[in-house]
Amino acid sequence: MGQIEVYNFLKNKRAYSDDWFSASEIKEGLKEIGEDYGNRIYNMLYKLSVFGFIEAKGQGLWKHKKVFRAKKS
Repeated sequence: MGQIEVYNFLKNKRAYSDDWFSASEIKEGLKEIGEDYGNRIYNMLYKLSVFGFIEAKGQGLWKHKKVFRAKKS
C-alpha cells in the first residue's frame, strides 16, 4: 500500500493550510508518524498526481523541484 497513507497525510495537511510540500518534507513528515516508505515516496507522489488525486507543480528556475499538495475538497 502506501499511496493511501501518503494521500491521507497530504489531505490532513491541506485541511489546515494551502502550503505546498516537497517530496523530502512529505517523507520526513510520514517518518514522524511512524510510516517509512524510503525512496518509494517519489513514485507514490508521481502516481497520485498523474491520476489526479493530488496537485503537483514545479518550483524554482535554477533549483527546480516538484512540490505537492492534496486537492481542496
